[in-house]
Amino acid sequence: MTDKYIEVHDMTAGYKGTSVLENISFDICKGEMVSIVGPNGAGKSTLLYVLSGLLAPMSGRILIEGQDLNRISDGDRARKIAVMFTERVKKEAESCLAVVSEGRYPYTGWFGRLSEADMDIVRKVMEMTDCLTLADRNFNELSDGQKQRVLLARAIAQEPGVLILDEPTTFLDLKYQLELLDLLKNLSRDADHPLTIVMSLHELNLSQKFADRVLMLGDKEITAYGKPADVMTVPALTRLYGIDEHLLHDFMAGDIASEKNDKSTDEDINSNDTATENGLRRGFTTGTSAALASQGAAEYLLTGIRPSEMSVMTPAGIRVSVTPFECGCDEEEKTAYCTVVKNAGDDPDVTNGIHIRAEVTLTDEEGIVIDGGEGIGRVTLPGLDQPVGEAAINHVPRKMISDVLKVSARENGYTGGFKVIVSAENGEAIAARTLNSTLGIKGGISIIGTSGIVEPMSEKALVDTIRVAVRQAAAMGNRSIILTPGNYGAEFIKKNRIDKLDIPVIQMSNFIGDALDIAANAGIERVMLIGHTGKLVKLAASVMNTHSKYADGRREIFACYAALAGASAGCIKKLYESVTSDACIDILKEESLLQDTEKLIIRSIQANLERRAGGKFEVGALLFSNVHGLFGITDKGRELLTEFGYKGAL
Repeated sequence: MTDKYIEVHDMTAGYKGTSVLENISFDICKGEMVSIVGPNGAGKSTLLYVLSGLLAPMSGRILIEGQDLNRISDGDRARKIAVMFTERVKKEAESCLAVVSEGRYPYTGWFGRLSEADMDIVRKVMEMTDCLTLADRNFNELSDGQKQRVLLARAIAQEPGVLILDEPTTFLDLKYQLELLDLLKNLSRDADHPLTIVMSLHELNLSQKFADRVLMLGDKEITAYGKPADVMTVPALTRLYGIDEHLLHDFMAGDIASEKNDKSTDEDINSNDTATENGLRRGFTTGTSAALASQGAAEYLLTGIRPSEMSVMTPAGIRVSVTPFECGCDEEEKTAYCTVVKNAGDDPDVTNGIHIRAEVTLTDEEGIVIDGGEGIGRVTLPGLDQPVGEAAINHVPRKMISDVLKVSARENGYTGGFKVIVSAENGEAIAARTLNSTLGIKGGISIIGTSGIVEPMSEKALVDTIRVAVRQAAAMGNRSIILTPGNYGAEFIKKNRIDKLDIPVIQMSNFIGDALDIAANAGIERVMLIGHTGKLVKLAASVMNTHSKYADGRREIFACYAALAGASAGCIKKLYESVTSDACIDILKEESLLQDTEKLIIRSIQANLERRAGGKFEVGALLFSNVHGLFGITDKGRELLTEFGYKGAL
């Protein structure tokens, strides 16, 4: 691999005049497999778009086999470069065979007739990518993982010199991830026609294992480029992803390697303990722990052999394998138990390290009965996943437990039933640090989760918490709720005695749009938003996720609406240079523009909230400042507070 196949010289790229990458240069050799890694927003997809010819660089040159990419005809480029971007592709109702056949069109034209030789190539690559059995299936009816393999087959059928892939392992479980990358590696090593492969990957361990070189992108530039062992060091990765160094030590030491090391314990996720986009390690849920423990107990009971490892496929498509913490069996009582230690990866989960135990008993009756023991909470209020009186073990982990027991019974010729008691060591004490009591779960932790995998600092988990709280409120007969982003809002509500109203107050963090959608689906009829101006003012620009990493816009909003209120250029400039909403309010007061600007902002917020509500419920908002007090309240917001019975003066 000494021939330069792709050369990038002083390339700057971006969108609408704004650069995402600046003055980067590198080369890729023929038959080389290069992985691009970096945090979200680093420009990985932008670089792939430029290399594929789909986005022209703002400056600089890209050469493919010495030819300027922008001067290659579309037909020649299609024969040189195949592209596979991760997206939920929607096709007309056509077979997978027809989709893969599209890869031959650079040689025949869209209306050309495929020869038998073309069809041989199509069938060959479908077999290579394990999708030949899908040939007659409607592409739109496939799972995401199956679609991914079909699209890869289409790209390979193009017989390109360069294959560009954006996160090709997305939607694939571990088996297909490894098989896909092994296939790509073999294609790049083909003696007659080596394929040059450029791909972005979330999974750092896969880059470490399969790539010839790794290109690390961060802050518009290349931070490192070279062999994985040389560039994927703890200091380099902590700088790139902006995380504490200790979080990466296990990864760099090989604990996320493709094979289990000699020091593996019950806390290993084995080869599935992969890093996410932000470089943190995934873990597994208490539900997965309960399924693993149930599997271990059943295997011990049915075979008489203490299990050395349990393994389950999670709903997320990631297989989790662990060794048991402890096991025991009483053959006379037809009972066995197994304990698994939960590993939450790098998520600050209060249940990380908790011992989840499953006691399995053989019964003469058919079916599987699942209940909670010590440390598992009981449902005391309606509106949750399980009815009142049941153990707080949601339907997804119940199904996981049932599935592993059915497999054990089938493999061991057992035709009877099972009784499973799941318990959690110190579960009641740990539950005191959660929201369980406010949701009506008493006496211990809840076994929840839909994916079986813990995503570190998962936004989905936060949204799920909001969803549970809103559904709980609706189940208790409430048709009105108050939403607030966090502690500032909660303190304002308490200070002004709004909390004394018989209206549930739910914290929504930054997820305003999600919270409104959840309220609509739950049948809520009236929603009042109360929050700090620095958060809720963003609604004037239709920003429905107020975390600063997605959008800020506070100064732009104040500057824009002040301009509409007649502010001078000097005032607008001062507003734009302000760093806080309180500073903007000070400026508007000095310019005697606060009242007019506030009215325009509040009117826009109300319009945007109503647009998001879509007529499904009434909605209003109140904005305040810790320094200045009330900033503004929409007319509908004032009306709602009155209907709620609020008689105070704001």
